[in-house]
Amino acid sequence: MTVTLDDDGRIFLPKETRDQLGVKPGASLTLDVYASGDGAPRLELRPETGGSRLEYVDGLLVFTGAVDPETDIVGLIREQREPRHR
Repeated sequence: MTVTLDDDGRIFLPKETRDQLGVKPGASLTLDVYASGDGAPRLELRPETGGSRLEYVDGLLVFTGAVDPETDIVGLIREQREPRHR
């Protein structure tokens, strides 16, 4: 696949590529430049994994990262809300 840099040095990732990577607007990507076996510079772009992922969905900030299935989300929310309600 060939992409073109715009005047500001940006590239456009086609929808098919974004879907394959599972990235949406605002996603963080890691960019690495390294020398390949033939000495030519190579560029690697990959989505960041792990950590928190917050994004706006219908105007609300929503966590979209992975959560351990054993985590009691409702309990954590209650734990954070109770002191504020007192």
